[in-house]
Amino acid sequence: MSIFNFPRGTTHVGFADEAYWNNNVEFRAVACVSARLDNKDYHEVERRLCTSRCGAGAIASEIKWSELKDNRRQRDAASVFKSTVRLAASQKLHIDVLVWDERGRTHLDRLRDTGNRETMHLQLMYRFLFSRVITRWRSADPTVIPHWTFAPDRQEGVDFDAVEMELNLDPTLPGGALANVVNVKSALNYSLQLADLLAGLVAWSHQNSDVYETWLRLGKRPDLQLPATQWRNRFPLLEHFSQLCKVYDLGPTMLSPIPAFPGRGLWTQETGLTHHTIDLQPFTPLP
Repeated sequence: MSIFNFPRGTTHVGFADEAYWNNNVEFRAVACVSARLDNKDYHEVERRLCTSRCGAGAIASEIKWSELKDNRRQRDAASVFKSTVRLAASQKLHIDVLVWDERGRTHLDRLRDTGNRETMHLQLMYRFLFSRVITRWRSADPTVIPHWTFAPDRQEGVDFDAVEMELNLDPTLPGGALANVVNVKSALNYSLQLADLLAGLVAWSHQNSDVYETWLRLGKRPDLQLPATQWRNRFPLLEHFSQLCKVYDLGPTMLSPIPAFPGRGLWTQETGLTHHTIDLQPFTPLP
């Protein structure tokens, strides 16, 4: 386990990654796994994610959504999700995911004139995601004045210096929060690997919700012929994560209609910023 070398004074950390942002698919997502550093919660998160992977017999140092192609990697990811939900239930970490579709990209185009549209879309979604993370933590504990360090996975073309500047200049963020944004490699820590898994899971769940519903209706048989990539390993993981969130009453649901959004994948119904430690939200632009 490797503990990242955070800037001096950091109280809260967030690790972030994306999924499908430049693929020819309808839904894309960015995810952030965040925890407090000043009370050692982040260290516990890393330790427990490491322990869960070792206990599941992990065959690779880095687990990635794109590589969930066999039973051993499925078992590895399932153990990570089980530990994640338990950590979220005990408020050791927060999970925030934003998922968007073509209408979201059109809305972002109207916000700014972009040269590389997809890269700028991704940069803006990271900006929105980090703002939401800061606001949710501040709402949960208004007595703390945080100093954030966000560590997104490296992505060529995304100006994370600009994201950092905008966060620190945003007068709407609560409590005078300070933020650093630094790039890291996912192999450095398990929290960033978890962000990769969650971004992939949420975006893919919206992309394949109808097929998932068919899989459930037909008894989850492995001999089915279904039009969803790597579904034999991914549908059981999706069901596993959904059921864990239900058992621990953490909010995320699957196959429920979402107001003003075309997907029916994983999402968390809004009941106030302080209620859920796992918050999966569609990006629904204003008319």
